[in-house]
Amino acid sequence: MFVRPSALRVGLVALLVATASLLVPVSASAAGTVTISGTISTPAGPLSTDGEGGAVENFVNVLRASDGESVAWAYVGLDGGYSVDVPMNDDYLVKADVHTGSWPDRGTKAWLEEEVSVGTANVVVDLDAAYHRPVTVRLVGPDGTPRGGRAVLSCFDRFPSRWFEGEDSRERLLLNSHATGSGDLGLWGFPVTLDTAEEEGCHLTVSPAAGTPQYRPLVVDPSGSNVVEVVIPTPVTLSGTVALPDADTDLVSIDVVDAVNQGQGGTALVVHAEVGPDGTYAVPVSPGQYHVTATGSSTNGRQFVLDAGTVDISADTVLDLGPWVPARVHLVDDLAQPTTAQFSVYCSDWPDGGSDLDVQRSGSGPVDFPAVAGADGWECYLTLDGSNTQHRIQVGATDNEYTWIVPRDVVLAGAPGASNDDDGVPDLLEALGPNGGDGNGDGTLDVDQAHVTSLPANGSTDPGDPYVTIAAPAGTTLEDVSTLDPATLPTPPPAGTTLPAGLASFTLSGIEPPGTDQVLTIHTSDTTGVNGYAKYDPTTETWSTLPSERVSVFADRVEITLTDGGVGDADGVADGRIVDPGGIAVVPEGDRTPPEVTGTLQRPPDANGWYNAPVSVDWSATDPSGVGALPPPTEVTNEGSAVTATSPPVCDLAEPANCGTGEVNGIKLDLTPPHVEVNGPTDGATYTLGEVPEADCAATDALSGLAGPCSITQVGGNSNGVGFFVATAEAVDEAGNSSATRVRYRVVYRVDGFLPPVNDPAISPGEAMSVFRRPSLVPVAMQITDAHGVTVEPVIRPVWLPPVRGDRTRAPVNEAFYRGRGSSGWLLSWRDGAWRYAWDTDDVDRGYTYRLRVLLDDGTVREVTIGLR
Repeated sequence: MFVRPSALRVGLVALLVATASLLVPVSASAAGTVTISGTISTPAGPLSTDGEGGAVENFVNVLRASDGESVAWAYVGLDGGYSVDVPMNDDYLVKADVHTGSWPDRGTKAWLEEEVSVGTANVVVDLDAAYHRPVTVRLVGPDGTPRGGRAVLSCFDRFPSRWFEGEDSRERLLLNSHATGSGDLGLWGFPVTLDTAEEEGCHLTVSPAAGTPQYRPLVVDPSGSNVVEVVIPTPVTLSGTVALPDADTDLVSIDVVDAVNQGQGGTALVVHAEVGPDGTYAVPVSPGQYHVTATGSSTNGRQFVLDAGTVDISADTVLDLGPWVPARVHLVDDLAQPTTAQFSVYCSDWPDGGSDLDVQRSGSGPVDFPAVAGADGWECYLTLDGSNTQHRIQVGATDNEYTWIVPRDVVLAGAPGASNDDDGVPDLLEALGPNGGDGNGDGTLDVDQAHVTSLPANGSTDPGDPYVTIAAPAGTTLEDVSTLDPATLPTPPPAGTTLPAGLASFTLSGIEPPGTDQVLTIHTSDTTGVNGYAKYDPTTETWSTLPSERVSVFADRVEITLTDGGVGDADGVADGRIVDPGGIAVVPEGDRTPPEVTGTLQRPPDANGWYNAPVSVDWSATDPSGVGALPPPTEVTNEGSAVTATSPPVCDLAEPANCGTGEVNGIKLDLTPPHVEVNGPTDGATYTLGEVPEADCAATDALSGLAGPCSITQVGGNSNGVGFFVATAEAVDEAGNSSATRVRYRVVYRVDGFLPPVNDPAISPGEAMSVFRRPSLVPVAMQITDAHGVTVEPVIRPVWLPPVRGDRTRAPVNEAFYRGRGSSGWLLSWRDGAWRYAWDTDDVDRGYTYRLRVLLDDGTVREVTIGLR
């Protein structure tokens, strides 16, 4: 029977297969049943067989219409016939699932169905594929010649859902037909109209023998010829190398995905190919845009994914994947000795997540592993087995070494001897200090703070020995920190003086402003008996102590006050850096008072109590125990209204020596002259008489202030106010510093070119050059005015300069012939409202151009070019 389009229905393949696996053929003699039988016709050729002539995978399934439950099924014979017994008096859906083509590559699979009402009599239901239509897919290259490949045509529609609650309709497959070959490939299609959502209709996928699959919707004509030509582009080669992070990496593959049709019809994956053992690959693709990824795994189950993103491939293209870089981690215990551990390395280009690396490592001491340079969103993490803590590591292109303190689960950048905070103390040694590496107990590891350093005392490098922690003010930096055993010095500490934590040497930088006091804290395990801070001068090999008011002793720490360029600063210069070799000390009782140091300025102020040049301070000192060497004069160079000069330390003759400094306060020093500028004329400018801006001045002084307003003077020019001028602005500040600014400019007449009959193209563009016939007079005239056109009589009459001969000319004569006497002398004459000169050309060579020039008393030369024939 002919299957009506409205009655044609399809079942889900999954439902049919599942049902077929649960049922067995039903006997026709069962009581209370009737027989449904009929013949199945296919859209193309005989039913498929199992390769040996037997039926295979062709069956009819009968479902109860009310609930979709399968009640009977039977295989379809090779002649297309079937027969099933079903209960009487019910409505059924008879569904056929048949294949055509030879085993195993069957060419077409069709789903046929018909609704039927069954009473007490047997029913004949013939299912045919008369509504299927042949489709020819023609595979050709760009030149029209046949190309090889595989074509698959799948047709769908939507039908009301009977068995899925909450669903109005479901998509189902009506027909699936495929063929492989070259040129014209015969397929079968189903004439279903394609809707806008592409949930109904037919979809054609063509996979060329070499190249990229093509996907397109297709409307099958129910009555006409269905011939589809598919042009297969000439493929290009995508090749390259996939970097392998592990020697045991295997199962590496490359996936090339169509970036334009990604996710449509299952055709997004263009190529899935295995990568060679050396990491190389080469795959053919059609020109287009692709998303390329590489995936690999290793024998221990770890894996990596590399995502190259979208790549435009229009010709043979080399694409290498794999930004792996070598890295090393040093596994150590809490005594800085090598230890054994197992950990994993995870790198990902978060937040995109398209690529990642996950490898596992174990070993003792230094362990090598692959990582990814930290760029384009990549981040890498280390995780110790059995730990929930991940350590983010900063991975660069080279020099990727890390130290992992396994008992504390702390990861440090660099090898065990590396120091990343400029303090000169290895990070590992610092991290093994008190409080788990937080020597000052502020909640932050010392290795992460530039102003805090912990290290073993008395010059030790053993993390098992007692530590000393030095904490400077936040914002400063401790550099070149070390400890020293006083017993190793050429000069031992003074009699009775002991240093429980030995000496600590460091440089404190970044002091703002220079010359200020800085409070440092020395953390130690015990301060019993400590009553001072001893300092050692390695240059003179002598000892001294800080003044007692600069030392505060607590149970777990000692605070000391050092002054940049003053007390406690070994370099004696207020340069933003303090150099301090010293240590907490137990000092015997005795003379503990430092000398009294007094300073005297070498000269009086320059003006109004201010100095406008550096001034030196001489130092003197007194002390009951006597005073050692006095320091040299201190030169004051810092500007300010209240500058303080501090002497270098001055020590007395007590044992141990007490050292103090002196100060001279309130020094007013201004070395910078005022800033002064000229307003009005611009330096180097040229102005027309009558439009010259008025000159004025402005001045400022940032420190001592101006002693008075600025002044302006102008010189130059002639009595008409034309020529070269210089405007000078001057100012003086309270300290006596003076400054001057000069502006040079020029003032000229207004001359609107030469008057007729001489043409002046410079004033009137487009006019032709004037050409006279020799020996005609050349009448030259000009008017001199100010910027507003008012006639001005120059102080000196305009001067005629000798004409300058130029190039030859064949230009035709275009001016009248003038006769008469030429002007004598070199001055122009005032006549008829203009300055005039008649150039006599009787003795001048003809056939040349001549540049006529007039010098004005504003210093300008006005000129025009004419020709003589």
